[in-house]
Amino acid sequence: MNNNMTEKLVFLELRAAVENLIALNSNIQEIHAVNFSDYYEAWQSGRKYGVNQWLKYGVNERGRAQLYTVTKAVAVSTTPPDVTPASYKRIDVTANGTLYWIKPLNADDCYNKGDIVYWGTKNWTSDIDGNMSEPGVENWK
Repeated sequence: MNNNMTEKLVFLELRAAVENLIALNSNIQEIHAVNFSDYYEAWQSGRKYGVNQWLKYGVNERGRAQLYTVTKAVAVSTTPPDVTPASYKRIDVTANGTLYWIKPLNADDCYNKGDIVYWGTKNWTSDIDGNMSEPGVENWK
């Protein structure tokens, strides 16, 4: 068997393993899910999505497929996840599992007191509920 064939078999086995994990996605920790973001179903307009379903849409700051979880059932999707925080939660974590700070679009996706995020070069903790400010500016320690 040549190297190309061996590499293809290894890839196919890995892909099958990843697809099995995705099928059990409610049990995958976010830190592991983002490493396999390319294998998730892509968001599509006009589709129905259930709570806790994982989808990819767009590309994150590190050039990988951006993952979202459905937080509110969507009967027929017409607006993409990046502009619909009432129905989708963006998933983006550091290597140690801390969520990256993402600018909230509105009150549906703001940070609450005690939420910990990574921004700049360190972790920040929100001092208030409904926090929409950037860490380091106000309401973070």
